[in-house]
Amino acid sequence: MKKLITILCAAALLTTALIPAASAAEHQQAPLSAAGSATTGSDSPETDDNTLSAVGQQNEANPPLASGKLTKKQVGLLSGTDDEVSTQETKTLWFTPDYENIPFVDADYMLEEIKTGLVKQELTVAPSADGSVVTFTAKYGVKAVLDSSKKTITFPDYDLFTANGDVNVPNLLGNTVDVSENKEQLMKLLPRSKYSSGAEKVFKLSDYDIPVLFEDGKLYIPMTTFYDIFILPHGRSNLVYNGKNLFETATDAFFDESGKMNALGKAYFNTDKTAVPEVLTNFNYHELCLMMDTNYGLKHTHGITTFDAYFTQTGLKKELLSRDATRMEIAMKSLVTRFIADIHTRYYTPSPYFDYENKKDLLNDPSLDSTNYNSRRTTFDTTPNVRTKNMGEVKMFQKIGDTLFVTFDAISMLESGSSYYDPFVRKRLYTEGNLASDNVALFSYLQTELDGEFKGVKNIVIDISCNSGGYVPAICYLLDTIIGKSDIEIYRESTGSLQNYAVDCDLNLDGKIDSNDKSLRERGMNISVITSDRTFSAANALACYLKYLDRDVLILGQTSGGGSCIVSDAVTAAGTSFRISSPKAFVTRQNGKITDLEDGVRPDIALSTTRMYDREYITELVDKYFKTESKPAVTALLGDVDGDGRVSVLDATYTQRDLAGTAIPFKLNAKVADTDKDGTVTVLDATFSQRWLAGLKSNDDIGKAIS
Repeated sequence: MKKLITILCAAALLTTALIPAASAAEHQQAPLSAAGSATTGSDSPETDDNTLSAVGQQNEANPPLASGKLTKKQVGLLSGTDDEVSTQETKTLWFTPDYENIPFVDADYMLEEIKTGLVKQELTVAPSADGSVVTFTAKYGVKAVLDSSKKTITFPDYDLFTANGDVNVPNLLGNTVDVSENKEQLMKLLPRSKYSSGAEKVFKLSDYDIPVLFEDGKLYIPMTTFYDIFILPHGRSNLVYNGKNLFETATDAFFDESGKMNALGKAYFNTDKTAVPEVLTNFNYHELCLMMDTNYGLKHTHGITTFDAYFTQTGLKKELLSRDATRMEIAMKSLVTRFIADIHTRYYTPSPYFDYENKKDLLNDPSLDSTNYNSRRTTFDTTPNVRTKNMGEVKMFQKIGDTLFVTFDAISMLESGSSYYDPFVRKRLYTEGNLASDNVALFSYLQTELDGEFKGVKNIVIDISCNSGGYVPAICYLLDTIIGKSDIEIYRESTGSLQNYAVDCDLNLDGKIDSNDKSLRERGMNISVITSDRTFSAANALACYLKYLDRDVLILGQTSGGGSCIVSDAVTAAGTSFRISSPKAFVTRQNGKITDLEDGVRPDIALSTTRMYDREYITELVDKYFKTESKPAVTALLGDVDGDGRVSVLDATYTQRDLAGTAIPFKLNAKVADTDKDGTVTVLDATFSQRWLAGLKSNDDIGKAIS
């Protein structure tokens, strides 16, 4: 049984290649079951020549490197446990005295890494006659072209080349669409799924003062540049070279469970702490600008044109170029948690040049975090506690009258859809642990019990108020099982590529996708969703798409927390590892306009935290809203607008809001609201109720049964 995907909104976007014979027009809006073709045009990284001149631009009079200085070196990639370090494998890297501590890679290295990292087994590499141009070609003709004279890397379709697998169109769903040995399939793409490739992507490395080396008929680029351009868009980080060995950085790689540095961490931080080499400092800065310009997805929300300009404006550039490892690391921590500071963005591990053992407390200075970042992080940490404080331990299913509450705090499922038909998995699928951690288990169980334990339910209230996200393909499954519409869209602003996915699912897990698979909406259920600021990332996308695809879905609570971008790990050339919001963003198209989901979805009925976790109140609210109240009818009282059996100031408020055109959680009963009995509902009726409550002259029939 495969492990459940960890709770991150970081899906592996599996993409495809292009058939060169197809035209650009044919490739636009190509069905996902068909091949596309490359478009033409030019799309260099969004730069401003004036601001980037400070970085230092290469030109023909200033070649990147004289010939004859490259040397080959076998460098160990280390791994380890708490007490031991071993060489996992060795990598062939190239070095030159002109670029101290900056490893370069050749076409052979890149070929194997792309094959392995992006699972492109049919990838080939072909140099030009003189070796100055290298072309990588994957299945279906998708290409990447490296030109040493122009110092460019060109992708006719960047999303396809940097996607996972030898496939002919992008595939966000990965192994969830796998078919079992017995032809069972959990999810399948629908014909309305489309892909538009967007514009050609050209990386002009000279704009960022990044060297491209050419020696003895072979082309070389920095290792970090290779990983940032080719591998990072798939969500993987690059390798770190600390001057001695290579390391794969991870949040827990260098420390044991107690936070104490382990043997691998000691090897990682085993560097000279006097100063970062000048050439490495400069390259680290330029490469960071390139990586962030290309791969940070929320530039527009920060008003960033180029990161070189941004670093200059914020004062970070001086610190990042200081050569002082402490100042450089504090600047990186500030960038992540103070300046960028979106909740997807995380700071992980400092550079190996930073004196971690003696100066780690400097990175915990609260002034390095923005107030908003700290506030939202606190909200994320405390919201489940607030719910527990109000309700106690929350069950996954809670039935009150004709209303069923379904609560889950992660967007998750098994990585392979065919696994759900494995007898070993099926035997344990509906255990309490699986129901809590697997959305397919939870909702397929609900399907089986709507005619059993939950028979008679009319309203489904989905509580994702403490759900901070998870595995993107699970969104498609949840949309299909809840409302029967599963369209989601992923957009890359820099190229204009757009991926639309729609699926049909085996909702009852009988091994067939057919008319017996009915969504909750098709079963006649009324759907409500409880959201809060913690409803983030994939959970935010779920809430937004439920409302955008089905306007009758009722959103309760508070505006959802945003987080529209799929996340990606990043590592600087100097070794600082962190996480960013990638340029692949969930979007919706309203009136032809593409809008990301960063602002979340607003509630139809706003609720305080106390009300949001008062399920008796929510039950009454949705009963009134959907007119499904199953409790015995009570005698209507004049002025009792909300029908709670008493006249209060809230009744007058509901009348005023309805007259003002503001939504209220039920349809106003004019006969009950007409407290002055003049045959119409006006603001005077609210006044009559308020006067009656204050003991002033009013209508004595208020509060009495209506005949």
